[in-house]
Amino acid sequence: MRAPWFNAPYSSNKKLPRAKWPLSFTRRECPGLPKYRNNETSNYLIIVMRMNTEKRESFRLALLRVMEANNTIYGLGLAALGHLAGDFGFAGVKSSDLEREIVYLQDKGYAVQVAKPISPENRVWRITAEGRDYLAQLNHED
Repeated sequence: MRAPWFNAPYSSNKKLPRAKWPLSFTRRECPGLPKYRNNETSNYLIIVMRMNTEKRESFRLALLRVMEANNTIYGLGLAALGHLAGDFGFAGVKSSDLEREIVYLQDKGYAVQVAKPISPENRVWRITAEGRDYLAQLNHED
């Protein structure tokens, strides 16, 4: 008896013909991508963006613009900053690189870490007045 939600005709017990080419599910190495390690939990390769000094400066500006767009008193975490920086063409940045650039922005006084009384282990950052002035200065030069 057919299931009422299944509109296809009855399936037969015929076997499918063999494939012309054997299927292979081995991983191929791609030049320029990191190699797969057996201790990773994911089967997918992570694309890592390598940045020169020009890209790094553009990435810092993208982070400042993302923080400026957040009009709340609450900051944005690492994951949110990395994801939103992807809209500026910086998808695939490692979290260690992201954190290093945020520390640089903190040292320059353009960003500050927001103190959180609840779950302080989830660090968040927001732009400072000095960071807004820097972005305004760059916009006036263009």
